[in-house]
Amino acid sequence: MDLAEGHLSGLRFLDSQNGMFVNLNLGTSKGTSVLELIRTFEKVNKLKIPYDFVDKRAGDVAISIADNRKALNLLNWNPQKTIEDMCIDGWLWQKNIEGS
Repeated sequence: MDLAEGHLSGLRFLDSQNGMFVNLNLGTSKGTSVLELIRTFEKVNKLKIPYDFVDKRAGDVAISIADNRKALNLLNWNPQKTIEDMCIDGWLWQKNIEGS
C-alpha cells in the first residue's frame, strides 16, 4: 500500500499546483542488497529461492538507492512498510494472480 498511498499523495499535490511537473522517488531511502532481499523473502515466506552468483552485466550499477526526501517534504509522505512486509505482500499478490 505504500506505493499506492504515495501515488495518491502525489496526485493530490499535483492537483493543487496548477500543472506543476515534479519527479519524486517513493523509495525508502535505505539500500537493500539483492542477497539481503532474497534471504528476507525466503525467511518471511518460508520458501527457498534458487540463485547463483555470477559476474555483473555490462551497464549494471553497483548501488542505486531512491532518495525520498523530496516526497517527504512536498507530499508529507513516508513509507510505512518494512522490507519484510513488502516481501510478504508481494508473494501473496503473486499467489493470488496465479490462482485466478
